[in-house]
Amino acid sequence: MQSLTFWFDYISPYAFLAWQQLPALIGRHGLSLKPVPVLFGGLLQANGHKGPAEIPAKRSWVYADALRSAAIDGIMLQFPPTHPFNPLPALRATLKTAADAPEKLELVIGDLFAAAWQAGHDLSQFKTVAGVLANHGLPFSEADCNSPEIKAALRNNTDSALAAGVFGVPSYGLEDGTRLWGHDRLAQLDYILSHGDPLDRELLAEALATPWGIEPR
Repeated sequence: MQSLTFWFDYISPYAFLAWQQLPALIGRHGLSLKPVPVLFGGLLQANGHKGPAEIPAKRSWVYADALRSAAIDGIMLQFPPTHPFNPLPALRATLKTAADAPEKLELVIGDLFAAAWQAGHDLSQFKTVAGVLANHGLPFSEADCNSPEIKAALRNNTDSALAAGVFGVPSYGLEDGTRLWGHDRLAQLDYILSHGDPLDRELLAEALATPWGIEPR
């Protein structure tokens, strides 16, 4: 069974939209899912980028686009009380679940996404996150949230994502090294899984070898 790696951060409405649509794709192609929580802010910092919500013109465009995309896909989306928000409690809770109750991992991820993007709850609040885990019979204390092991696991996930060429969320990875980014690339992923990747690697290599025509600033 081929596995699909899904790199995500709860801070992204597009990661939420992708999560809502992944089950159908996984079912069609008989995939096993490997969800990997990463810190989007860490990806941005490593690549010298600002987040979309940090750029006023892009913020208004992205929010409109996310709401429009949700409406087109028939997915209810409600923004959380603050955005961007601190996703660390939710990301760390996800890693704790992966370690202690992997059989509940996808349920917890789905409920954390729904808490933020459908119920309008604040995942930056420890009590909100702990409440979601408690609904699944999973304890999550402030000591758990701040444990060195959980913090290190999130750093390792983010560093491994960077090493795999990931720069944003949601991103997807297949075992052959194929990488795609964005919830709007699920159709491409579906095509690749059905028909193979049409990308001409030789043309890509030529394109990447093209010299700069102007100096970067």
